[in-house]
Amino acid sequence: SIGVSDITAPMLIFCSDFDQICPCSSTAGNPSGFGPNPIKAIYAFGVAMLAFDTTDLTWHGGVDAIFEEAKNGGDAILFQYDEGGHMSLGAIDSSQLEEMGEDSYRSGLGNIFGLSLLDMVLGTGGKESRQFSVVESVRYYATNFLHANLNIPKSQAIISIDQLLNEAIADPHITVKVS
Repeated sequence: SIGVSDITAPMLIFCSDFDQICPCSSTAGNPSGFGPNPIKAIYAFGVAMLAFDTTDLTWHGGVDAIFEEAKNGGDAILFQYDEGGHMSLGAIDSSQLEEMGEDSYRSGLGNIFGLSLLDMVLGTGGKESRQFSVVESVRYYATNFLHANLNIPKSQAIISIDQLLNEAIADPHITVKVS
């Protein structure tokens, strides 16, 4: 969250407490609907140490802290989903995740970790039986947010920021916070 206030461009931030790497406000590696998993916690700790030089698995407050800091720099919007893992919040669906696992296996990493590592550790965090798709929702809102803020020539499929916010506020799967 440190340094986010230096960004003056409008920001749209996505989070879910089911995100196994950087949840909204809880500890990385926490249970994500399937019960506690020590492998996820060890993986999260390893990523934190190696990639970000920290042992704080709350990421100094998580995405909520990033949003609070972002409010000091400019316009920020936070969409907090009621489900969705790290990959689904990055608009990566289960077929793409499976392809990543297969690529990992072919590269030799799969021989060590197995094909299911990406799904087990990062996962899409979704409930397959539900109609709601975090992946499609993130794609929709991110694309429209970028179109509205980058002055890309408008088409009938593009909505304004106000329309985008109104749709997200009406969505029962999203809690919206605006700076």
